[in-house]
Amino acid sequence: MLRRLDLRGSVQDVRSVLPRPAMAGEGPLDEVRAILADVRQRGDIALLEMTSRFDGADLEAIRVDPAEVAAASDRVQPGVLEALEVAAEAVRRHHLGQVRPERRTDEDGLVIRSLSRPVERAGCYAPGGRAAYPSTVLMTAVPARVGPGWTRSSSAFLPELMAESPM
Repeated sequence: MLRRLDLRGSVQDVRSVLPRPAMAGEGPLDEVRAILADVRQRGDIALLEMTSRFDGADLEAIRVDPAEVAAASDRVQPGVLEALEVAAEAVRRHHLGQVRPERRTDEDGLVIRSLSRPVERAGCYAPGGRAAYPSTVLMTAVPARVGPGWTRSSSAFLPELMAESPM
């Protein structure tokens, strides 16, 4: 049952009425640190084991062979690739509008700058399971390739893009 509180005109500290739950230790941080250390030490072998452990997917390799990607593309129903390309272009146009020249605020000696800068790598994750989520790939991978100086004919803005999805 929700408790209704009317704090209008109250001098009472809101935090005393709505206390935040106490944080119990560091939560999953120790496990995350152990996973990161394992991946740094053992590389792809550790990633394959973690994929099996967390996603239930037993993979032979991290990268998908380009021939397998091409073969999968050939199995897509007619019209689906075209629809995905139209959607990708709409996502590109939207995110191009978000790339702005440098913005600068100078107030009483405090300077704040907002810059759009390219990155060399981006990683995208699309959930797996019982359904495919191509929209998630579009909404993460396409914006990752948009940046200052980007043109439709060039993806040089982002030299390396990795997408991951459990199968």
